[in-house]
Amino acid sequence: MFFQKSSHDRRTTVATKAILRRRRQPGANGVFWHYRRIEDTFALWAFIPTALLAIAGTMMAPICWSAMSDQEFRRWTRQIIFVVSAVYLARAAWLYWQGMA
Repeated sequence: MFFQKSSHDRRTTVATKAILRRRRQPGANGVFWHYRRIEDTFALWAFIPTALLAIAGTMMAPICWSAMSDQEFRRWTRQIIFVVSAVYLARAAWLYWQGMA
């Protein structure tokens, strides 16, 4: 939400996010190294479509956001943040209801 309140255009916002994401990557690698036993719970065949979707998203994102205006970019970003937040809150409520949290 920090970037929603800034006065930067969409190109500056995307570039800043990319730099920040790159700088935090070593920390994320450390966290995921802790959970390195993912192959026990995640089917190996699912890695291929996951990787293909990640590659497709990386290739399509610049095309999509360069075709948008700054106002459209902020509107779409706000909607995506809302949907992702709603999913997380729903999942948390479900886990709490099930007594798993």
